[in-house]
Amino acid sequence: MTDDFSQFYTGFVAEHYDRFIPEDEATSTRFFRRFVMEGRGPALELACGTGRPMLDFIADGFDVDGLDASADMLAQCRRKASARGLEVALHQAPMQAFSIGKRYQTLYVVSGSFNLLQGDVDVGKALACAHGHLNEGGRIAVELELPRDPGPKARERWYPFREAQDGDVTVRCSSRVEDVDPVAQQFISALRYEAFRGADRIHEEIRRFTLQWHTQDQFRSRLETAGFESISFVNDDGNPAAPDSSTFIAHATRR
Repeated sequence: MTDDFSQFYTGFVAEHYDRFIPEDEATSTRFFRRFVMEGRGPALELACGTGRPMLDFIADGFDVDGLDASADMLAQCRRKASARGLEVALHQAPMQAFSIGKRYQTLYVVSGSFNLLQGDVDVGKALACAHGHLNEGGRIAVELELPRDPGPKARERWYPFREAQDGDVTVRCSSRVEDVDPVAQQFISALRYEAFRGADRIHEEIRRFTLQWHTQDQFRSRLETAGFESISFVNDDGNPAAPDSSTFIAHATRR
């Protein structure tokens, strides 16, 4: 068990990540492809993980680097890139403390990965790092989630999340809500990972997973503090997001 998200995506979780989260479930991929294309310059994906959607963008001819805190996830990304005959520049560092020595025209975070940062200090550091790695007039896009409290019954039992096959082994992930803190704006859940060969369970581990949410007004303020302007919030189709949207993309420009 761990509350450190940089250590969450290791071992069994990293090995089977793409089985638990299929690539075709990323509904915002089209938005970020257009975002990178319109940037007309090098791009950086923060929390790139196993390379989704970054490797597809590289295959399309875009100049995209990746950064992630997990060595195991980056190893999976390199393996996938090699299998596809792609060259990729990867950097291991947390979102709130990275220094690449290179400026980008666009920088983006997909699938709510930014919600993994906990506390205003780390959020501010991450946005400051992003600002410092963008060219003047460069743009940032951050996909965020606004999780809903499913109520006390969700804390009582495990709910199946995903099951997949790895040869003759069945891998399974279940989830359970542990706490929702409206003051700290944190959604805390536990994920149980299991592997079965036939009826025999050959692996089990439980890891805790914390997401911190931000309202659009809060995130606007944090972007402004970090030095961004022309801030807007959109859906994955590019249209304006409603203030209470459960997912939205924050879009801004470096002053």
